[in-house]
Amino acid sequence: MTDLPVIDDPFDGPAGGAEPARLPGQFRRNHQGAPWVAHPTDTVKPRGNKADLIATCQRLGLVDPGGRELDTLKNDELRDLIGSEPKWVLYGRPSSFGKELDNDFNLQRWKERHLVRGLALDPSFTSRVDLSEDGVVDGMVARAYDAAQTSLAADRGSHIHLLTEIADNTDADNDWIAVTPDGEELGIPYALQERIVDQWFEFRSRLGIEAVRIEQPIVNDDLQVAGTFDRLDRFTRGLDTTLGSIGTGQCAIGDIKTGNPHRTTYPLQLVAYRDGQPYDPDTDTRHDWPDDAAPHPGIALIYHYDLARAIDGEPVDWQIVPVDLTIARRGAELVAAARRYAKRDDVFAPTIPAGGGALPEPAACDTVPSPAAPTTGEPCSTSATEADSTAFPTASSTSTQSPTSRSPGELDTETPEPTSSPTSSSHSTSTKNSSTETRRQQLRDRYRHLTDADQRRFADLNINPDDLDAIEAGLNQIDPFAHTIDPTPRQRPTAEPRPVGVDEGEPASETELADVRAAWGLLEPDQAAWVKSVVGQVGNLSIEQNPSQRRVAIGFALVQLAAAGWHDVELLRACMTDARVDDLSTCGVGGAADLAFTVQAVVNEDLKFTTPKEGGPLQLTAA
Repeated sequence: MTDLPVIDDPFDGPAGGAEPARLPGQFRRNHQGAPWVAHPTDTVKPRGNKADLIATCQRLGLVDPGGRELDTLKNDELRDLIGSEPKWVLYGRPSSFGKELDNDFNLQRWKERHLVRGLALDPSFTSRVDLSEDGVVDGMVARAYDAAQTSLAADRGSHIHLLTEIADNTDADNDWIAVTPDGEELGIPYALQERIVDQWFEFRSRLGIEAVRIEQPIVNDDLQVAGTFDRLDRFTRGLDTTLGSIGTGQCAIGDIKTGNPHRTTYPLQLVAYRDGQPYDPDTDTRHDWPDDAAPHPGIALIYHYDLARAIDGEPVDWQIVPVDLTIARRGAELVAAARRYAKRDDVFAPTIPAGGGALPEPAACDTVPSPAAPTTGEPCSTSATEADSTAFPTASSTSTQSPTSRSPGELDTETPEPTSSPTSSSHSTSTKNSSTETRRQQLRDRYRHLTDADQRRFADLNINPDDLDAIEAGLNQIDPFAHTIDPTPRQRPTAEPRPVGVDEGEPASETELADVRAAWGLLEPDQAAWVKSVVGQVGNLSIEQNPSQRRVAIGFALVQLAAAGWHDVELLRACMTDARVDDLSTCGVGGAADLAFTVQAVVNEDLKFTTPKEGGPLQLTAA
């Protein structure tokens, strides 16, 4: 874990508001509600003056092993007695992860309407404030939203969460009936609250659902989010869904929703919970899922109750919405990639002087994350260039890191600074260095086109970062579209003569190249292995060596077919037959385009696989 936003003491209250009070079992949060969590690996020495250190020792029940009084110890001795403390990092909230995918046009219009209504309800808002002060205007906006009851739906949803939490918590001393007056103030009649709880009990009893954990805090270090999900439930009788089955006695994550389910953000929120670690906010420690209570890896559940319709008097009951976590993980990767792009500060090149003259020195602009570090998560306070300079020293960096100090498998992506004047080197040495650095630059470009998962796989190879031959071999092993990989390298047959005269077509556009690379990066391991196997039998399909329309079309067809779950040779052959492609190694750009079109029709369910009545290979027919 690197490049996380760390502060010396987050609990003094940063500018803009004080830290909210933290209750036992809850995350520490900043004034905007974002959670602070302990860094997964890094620690710091205890901070504070002597009185603070003594107070910490007393709170922890620590005494000097030598029997000395605490006030006679030096500050360093007190710090040694206390030991290390977590380094605090600011994470995002799972409920906010994926907002980049939402079209917020309607939401923005809704908020604008509520703002106008709030101001109209109390016009004195604008008459008694100084509109030249931004902070004052922000407060006026917040009061206008309150007047228009903008948060009413959210507050009602939170109340239903509380009702079910109290009802499910058999250890709680208080009764859910005690909080019903709060619901009535929100416009939820007592009778409706009682019916919701009764329906909740009946719904869970009918399906054999038992709560294992309620309001479970979770930290996901890969996505850098932390939050609390509603239920870890055990299904005593199992549960069948169209996504598969939750076995008898198996657990799954359940989250309660009372509004309209958002198909973009809710699945991302659930996969952030499932792929995170249970976290104890009181001790700031991470834990693994228990073997007997690990949640289902592919299915999570939304427990949905349409509260608005119920308040309007319509008959409503609880229902389950199964969520495909496999698809949600791919969406999470896209969001993480978008957030990394948002951090880049190298998109604009240095300004060209209007009056001519020498151009400014180019700035270091490599912002490729280290393959050894997590590459997804919330935007951090450190800029992308600053964050990457540690893993990838640049020519402008002040780091004196030697080549041997890089981590195994970490690809050096920058040209090192010269150690002597260019005039002091011989022409032959200069030429050799130039050739070496040109090759290093080419390998760096290939590495930058790898997906996050493939960059981590590359790091796992533990390649000497100064061995360019080993780096090239590693890249060839990882990326099938940059190099043809033989599916059985230990029994490599004699290569067939490469077909000549294949029509590669025009160069593909940058958008087309980006699309096939992005699609490749979302494949599951078994899907990617199948694509590599097919490519290894076809011949050279490297889009790095020749970014042609033919190669992009074939690559896109294979990746799309695999991503749809149809990574099977017989299914591929049916698509090739429909597109009138006999051999991928000899088909030209026209046949490749026809194949890509056919696969797209299959993915869109315009065509379906069928078996002829008289037998024979699979065929495609209109859906």
